[in-house]
Amino acid sequence: YNCGRGFDTTIFVRGQEYDPWVVDASVNVEDEFQRLCRLKGDEKDQQWADRYRQYLRNRTRFKTEEDYPGARAVREAIGWLERKTQTQKENLFLWLDLFDPHEPWDPPPKYWDMYDADYRGQTLIDPVPGDVAGYMTPREIQRTKSLYAGEVTYIDRWIGIFLDRLKDLGLYDNSLIVFMSDHGEPFGEHGFIRKAFPRGYEELAHIPLLVRHPDGKGRGQKIGGFVQPPDIFPTILEYLGISTRLTLQYTAPVELTFPQDVVVSSTPVSILGKSLLPLLDGKSEGHHDFTVTAHNERQWVIRTATHSYHYHPKKDRPNELYDRKTDRAEKHNIISHAAELARTMEGTLKQFVERIS
Repeated sequence: YNCGRGFDTTIFVRGQEYDPWVVDASVNVEDEFQRLCRLKGDEKDQQWADRYRQYLRNRTRFKTEEDYPGARAVREAIGWLERKTQTQKENLFLWLDLFDPHEPWDPPPKYWDMYDADYRGQTLIDPVPGDVAGYMTPREIQRTKSLYAGEVTYIDRWIGIFLDRLKDLGLYDNSLIVFMSDHGEPFGEHGFIRKAFPRGYEELAHIPLLVRHPDGKGRGQKIGGFVQPPDIFPTILEYLGISTRLTLQYTAPVELTFPQDVVVSSTPVSILGKSLLPLLDGKSEGHHDFTVTAHNERQWVIRTATHSYHYHPKKDRPNELYDRKTDRAEKHNIISHAAELARTMEGTLKQFVERIS
């Protein structure tokens, strides 16, 4: 995904999910396949079987907790900081991307039974995304969810190790630290498991966001109002004193000669997000009047303080409207009783999409 673009150093930790890391097909994982995986008996079975076996081969390299990708990523980040701080302790920017807690939900052994020690059935560490009816029982879903909780605890421990090392290196006190995720995870709440469909319900769209400001701004507060991932970029820029009025300067390589009618110019950059610092300073109670989440051209969702409206551009599903004050889980579609409100929210949503596109 070109995630390393623009960084001075990029370190990729191998072995997570279906990464073709251990490619020796002679590594026998059939017993584990039968114990931990289940196909659906459809045309995608071979695709999923290949993915499962790839992960299970990778898994054979995980002998201790320190061998799992999350722990290794933290250790790589700490190693980079230890090397970097030998010559530089200011103006460091580190993005530590931990893939977990992400399927396959397969934490180190000591976390496996931490939240469901009495389970005796088949454990599915990586269910095929989609409908759970006829595929997983409620008890099996709960078991898989307990593994997810184990992964959260495992990652929480290693983030703690990382933060402790920041303190040891003298970096913690003057660092802006932002913790966030990219999406939530459906575990049967709307009849399906994993982010299988373009359905941006609350369990998928609502993510954690923790900000630790070195000056203690906002300390101990749970700040209301809507914020979104695009807000992180201008927050960091403002914290560093960098103007958010950015331009991209397009310049030609020296060896190229442009015709006389070609103009090389600067183009303003449109930043969608808004800095969170006014919220931390207590200078603003609100941030966005609404938020929008989307799944490419398949589903757009707009949320306000009172309602959420799910719009399907391809008309492959009926649109949905939910009362967020009484139905935060988005279970009861009230669009037939509030058609005018739905039309108003759809208009706002389309205007937003038009503006950013």
